[in-house]
Amino acid sequence: MGECFESYSTPNPFSAYSNNYFQSITFEHASSLEFPEITPAHSVSHWSFSSEVPATALATIILPGEITLHSDDLQPILQQMESAFGEGAWSVAVEAFINGQAVS
Repeated sequence: MGECFESYSTPNPFSAYSNNYFQSITFEHASSLEFPEITPAHSVSHWSFSSEVPATALATIILPGEITLHSDDLQPILQQMESAFGEGAWSVAVEAFINGQAVS
């Protein structure tokens, strides 16, 4: 399962923020990068794994200017992700409070 999970969980090499993306950045390009906004830690109120397969690129990539979760909130999800994948989960549903609003 390790190789299959690795392939599934690794961004396309041409996607923004992938390993290849960061390896090809020049100093000139780095000065103009736009990064996603990161939520404060502990913004996630609930999350669960799902067997739903993401069907669009918007469901699988992060664009500049979008909001992404703090690493403290992502860590518990990432720690369980490979095991959940082995049990048939292909995505995760997250509910968080961002700027006082419930977002899922």
